[in-house]
Amino acid sequence: LVVPGLPEDLEEALRLWDSDALPEPDDADSYRRRLYRDLSTVRSEFQRALTEPPPVGARAESWWPVVIAVERIVDATTATRVRIEHGAPVPTPAEVAAVAGELAGLAEALRTGEPLPAAEPDVLSPHCALARLHHEVHAARAVVVAPSP
Repeated sequence: LVVPGLPEDLEEALRLWDSDALPEPDDADSYRRRLYRDLSTVRSEFQRALTEPPPVGARAESWWPVVIAVERIVDATTATRVRIEHGAPVPTPAEVAAVAGELAGLAEALRTGEPLPAAEPDVLSPHCALARLHHEVHAARAVVVAPSP
């Protein structure tokens, strides 16, 4: 499913995962609202494009699973933050770096069409607060490398 020429809206949503773009804790709520608003716009545009005749509709259809996977990653990130705010153990810097690296690799592969770097499925403890997010990143990776129909 790797399709070179990532649509700009989806590329922008993925670019927000760049560690330099992450907000300070005071800005996290407004950042999260903006991200969900941007993803809603991406979803709406893709839904509109799905109704178009080929090649636009077919191209949008090939990207639809990626759009859903990105939404699931954002949802898992929000859920992780809530769990930590309610007492879950804070992930270690190594755990954060592992997940952030996989997100960056996923975003880069989608932008460039290059192969994904090798995954590290067992880098986190199953009880780590990032475990669900890590699972969603791996699910997104599976969507990206799945063969096209």
